[in-house]
Formats: sequence, structure tokens, C-alpha cells
Amino acid sequence: MSETGYHHLREIGREFGVEIHRPGAHQLHFMVQSPAQLFGLCSRLRAENCYLVSVIANDERELEDDCFKIYYFFSHPVDNVFVAVEYNLPPGREIYPSIHAIYPSVETFEREIADLLGLLPEQKEPRVFPQAYLHGCYPVELSPLRRDRSQEVFERLLRSGIPGGGPLPGDVAAMRDFFLGELIVPVGPIHAGVIEPGNFNFRISGEVIEGLDLRLGYTHKGIERLYQRKYDLCAGWKLAEQVAGDSSFAHNVAYSKAIEVMVGVALLPEAHLLRALFLEIERVTNHIGSCAGLVQDLALDVPAAEMMVLREEMMQLCGRLTGSRFLQGINQPGGLRLPAPLDTEHIRSTVREVTRRFLSLAQMLAERPDFRQRTIQVGVLPRDTALLLGVTGLAARASGIARDFRIQHPFGPYELPEVRALLVDPRVESLNVPWDMAGDVFSRFVQRVLEVEVAQRLIEVFLDRWPGEKQ
Repeated sequence: MSETGYHHLREIGREFGVEIHRPGAHQLHFMVQSPAQLFGLCSRLRAENCYLVSVIANDERELEDDCFKIYYFFSHPVDNVFVAVEYNLPPGREIYPSIHAIYPSVETFEREIADLLGLLPEQKEPRVFPQAYLHGCYPVELSPLRRDRSQEVFERLLRSGIPGGGPLPGDVAAMRDFFLGELIVPVGPIHAGVIEPGNFNFRISGEVIEGLDLRLGYTHKGIERLYQRKYDLCAGWKLAEQVAGDSSFAHNVAYSKAIEVMVGVALLPEAHLLRALFLEIERVTNHIGSCAGLVQDLALDVPAAEMMVLREEMMQLCGRLTGSRFLQGINQPGGLRLPAPLDTEHIRSTVREVTRRFLSLAQMLAERPDFRQRTIQVGVLPRDTALLLGVTGLAARASGIARDFRIQHPFGPYELPEVRALLVDPRVESLNVPWDMAGDVFSRFVQRVLEVEVAQRLIEVFLDRWPGEKQ
């Protein structure tokens, strides 16, 4: 972490707010007391190219401040620094200032806050504000994360909902007026597999997708409510890994690291090494599965099936190592516990062979004219748009944005020089076809392929550093 960047952000924060807490060496936390201070601080963070990572609202009316609070979390684009900005709504007030003019990507979070807590952003200009998660018959005033919502209140509000579902959003209703020769293809919200349900209404003309309406949030597990009422801090990791099956370990690690920072627990290097190892194994598994899904959607069933076989081999590896095909139950705040000694040679040989076969399939697909025709310049997310929307992860990297938390916010073995060198300049050799990160479907496919190769190399580095390998 650059001390210059850390202190620079600290001075900016102190100019507009009060520094109230520093939970970790890489974190800053400021409280602003007026909309002007909030706008001023967010504008300065925007000028520093800080990313808006998340916005969280919390009902703290039962605590000493007796109000709702909004927490904004920002990530520095270069230095390993997170900035938290806290804004307290005046008691009794349920409208808060919106930073949409500064960070347009806040809209998704504002919709979520409106659905779950009933708090609305103050808007200078009217914006379409559709529901994010509570579709159809859910009453608008449900606000399930308010702490004064008892079971009786839930039942009364749900009984007052619209029987059989509510009206369609305007953009969906408008799709009924499609042109001659166009077709609406509804997909979901029920899907097979472990992915979350979503409703996708495609308006197509031949092979061209003319429009898409997307609605998510059809499965209401009550994750946040369960954290409030049922799980304590030490047991919350069990719920974290149930949020999404194919990212169980990553969510568990994120939760566990947050708790460890809160209580000041320092893990042994071996624990960090194991976490990084299983994160990369999960990454390889998911990228291969996602590529298989893409290829199957393009009606290339044979290579898709071959990729699914490779994904199955990775999941069998996970099951053999941990007793869980989804890497569940082995990590918690404070460290990891494996059912058996780590079989490093089996990991090494399996990942090498799976990666070799996957890269061969990817090369074959990247050369096929039909695959290229259906992926190049299709579904383009331009770099400027991705920056405006605050896109992160693989989608950002496929649009030419160098955003990777393993680089910007590393932990444990990700801080090693040889690991950082692989991530910053991987020098991959997997695809012998011309390509660049143009933000289209082909770019996202290529990015997944490259990350599988890099992950395999990282796994080799981690295994070389495992204590059992030093004999």
C-alpha cells in the first residue's frame, strides 16, 4: 500500500467529515453530517478515480443515534485502501440525498434500499425507479429489513398484496408493442442448477436481440433478516456460503475476513495460503462452467458437453479435498479445517490436465467462424460505459479496465512479487488468435480462458509454497 495514497485520502476525508473509526490498516471511515459534505467528499473521491463498491442502509433506530444510516464504500484504483463514508438521516426522516449525479452506479443500490428499507433518494430530476427485488404481489411498503417489522406485520402486509401478481413494469409492457417479424422470448425466472432465478424477456428479430428486460430477485431467502435475528458473528459464515452455491468459498472468505478485521485476528501464513489456493480452484471451476454455458447457448453442444466434463472433474477434486463439491464447511473466521492432509500432487496433476484440455477446446472454438460470428461485436459493453456504471470483476477486465481486487487489495500470498507479476502481466500463451478486450461476448470468453490459465499457474505457486512441499 502506498502511504502517500493512504494519507492523501485521509486528508480529503478530514476536509469534509469526521474520522470516527479505523477498523483496519487499509481502511478509512468518515462520518459526514450534511448533504453538502456528502456531495463534496464523493466528488473528491470521484476525482481520485475511486470506485463505488457498495452502498448499505441500516436501521439503527434502536441504537444510540436513533436513525437510519447510509454507508458508502469506495475502493482506490491503485492503492490498497477502502474508504467508508457514513451519512445519518435526521431522526424521523426517510429521504436521503442521492449521489447519482456523481456516481450513476449508485442506482442499483438505491433500488435495493428502497425495496428492503423503504428509504428513498432525493431526486432533483425524475428517474424511473422500478422495484429491484420485490416484484408482483409484494406490497411496496413491506420494507422487510426494518427492525420494527414483526412476523404479524409481515403477514398483514403480505395479505394486502395484489393477488396473482402486480402490473408489469412499463418497459416490459411496452415490449408488447413489438414490430412485425419480432418475437418475445421469455426466459426464467425458474432455472435449473445452482444459479439464482431471474426473468429475462428478449425481443428478437432473427438472430438479432433488439431489446432485453431483466428482473432479478425472485428467490427471497431473507439473508439479511437471518443475519439480524438468527446468526451471531461467529456462525454467520455458514449463511454466507449459502448465498450462491458456485461462489460458496469466496463468500465465506469475504465474511470471515470482515469478522477477523473487526476483532483483530491475525491468521497464520498457511491459512492465507489455503484460502488463496481454494479461491483459485473455485475460479477455475466457475470459469469452465460459465464457458460451457456460453458455448451451449450457441448450440455447440459437443464442446459444451466436453467443458462440463472438465467442470465435473474440478468439482470431484473439491469433494475429495474437502468433503464438499462446493468447498463448503471448511473455512470460518480464524482459519480453515480440512478433513484430511492436503494432497498436493493430486491437485497439481488434476488442475494441469483439466487446464490443458480446456485451453485446447477454447483454441478450437476461438478459431471457428460460427463461434466468432456469434460473439464478436455482440453484447458490447464499451469501456466508458463500464466505468460510468462502476462495473467490476471479469466484465470490467473484458472491457479494458484493469480492476482486480487481487491486485488492488491483496492479502496473504497475493502480495508475493511472483504472484503480483502473474496477475499484472500474465504473459499467457493459451490463444493463438487475434483478440483485444473490446467488451463484447468474445472478449468475456477470452478473459475467462486467460484467467483459467493464470489461476492454474497461481495454484502451482501456492502448492510450491505449501509446507509439505519443502521436504
